Amino acid sequence: MKAPHQHVLPPLVYLIIAVIMYITTVLLMDVVTSFFLDELELILPLHQAGLGVLGFITTAYAAYRVFGFHPLFQLEYQDWLRSSPWTFEKPLPFGPVQIVPQDLLVVGIMTAFSLLHVEATPFIIPATFLITYVSSIACVALILGMFRKAYLIAFGLGVVVYYHNIPWLSAVVLLGLYGVAWQVIEESLRKFRNWDEEWLGERSFLKFNIKDAPQRKNLGWPHDLMAPVKLSDSLAQTTVVAVALLAGWWSFVLLDVLNDEVYRLPNQGNPTPLLVGVACYLAVFRLFAYCGNYASPISLPGRIFTGRLIIPRYDYVFIAPAMALLITPLLLLAAYYWEWNYDYVVPFIVFVQFYCLGQGPSFDTWKLTGHHRIRAPLAARGDLVQTQ
Repeated sequence: MKAPHQHVLPPLVYLIIAVIMYITTVLLMDVVTSFFLDELELILPLHQAGLGVLGFITTAYAAYRVFGFHPLFQLEYQDWLRSSPWTFEKPLPFGPVQIVPQDLLVVGIMTAFSLLHVEATPFIIPATFLITYVSSIACVALILGMFRKAYLIAFGLGVVVYYHNIPWLSAVVLLGLYGVAWQVIEESLRKFRNWDEEWLGERSFLKFNIKDAPQRKNLGWPHDLMAPVKLSDSLAQTTVVAVALLAGWWSFVLLDVLNDEVYRLPNQGNPTPLLVGVACYLAVFRLFAYCGNYASPISLPGRIFTGRLIIPRYDYVFIAPAMALLITPLLLLAAYYWEWNYDYVVPFIVFVQFYCLGQGPSFDTWKLTGHHRIRAPLAARGDLVQTQ
């Protein structure tokens, strides 16, 4: 482990790389636009390339401030803290997760450079930093089971994006979201020594980060698929509705931004198919996730030959994705026939799609009780050895 330090700046080499990226981009765009300005400006706003690099650097720095300093994402850091007399009343030895004056200095410098670019405002860089920072804290809240705070941050960020043309309102909302992020940090550190038992538990997507992760072994196919699991309940309907509302809200926000003349690219088409298509892809993804390793007990010709066209304990897994896929064209046709406003129809379609996809069965229930047969993944079928 490296020696404890209190500063929050990235290593010097990353700062040098960031400076080189910015200077190179600005100089290169100046050269390019001086020769091909009339042609290229019709395709890309090259005069904003330097501002885009500043935004990228700001985003990377904000993410670094959370993922690089919160013990949740540092396995060795966790072990070191557990073996020490550290408590949440004391500052973290490798630097705070909360925003400190050094962060304000960095954001201030980035803001000053951004004002050298045309059409830049003092709000862009600070907003980019705070949006990325609170989004990263929302990941912490989601992982550690603080779902209401994570939901509040996600919904609030939509408000920030929707009212981006009113900087003072977006700033007020962002400051409020930072207050929520502060509470998430305080609560997560206060319960640090109880993470494994109270929060992480059986959450498989975090097993890479708990203490016994290096000792886990992959038993291979088909043993991993037959391994015992703790049966999880299906999502509560209130949770399903809340997530669907959040998806619908964000689709409404993105549709508004994409339709804004300021952000439209030349020859940009209607964003409606993109937003609706994403939810449709999620329906197909869920179907492959459930049925990829768990096939029907008999093949389609076998169903026809035996007369068992429907196998209820297997086919019920198709209900939720089918509802999500079938309801989309119906609502789009209704909107076209009755001339409904697509700015409201599309978010409603996304809401309905996510609501349908949130219905049961849960994957664990399907794995343990579904009437299916286990099959090898496509990538591993060539490596299987037949035995007598």
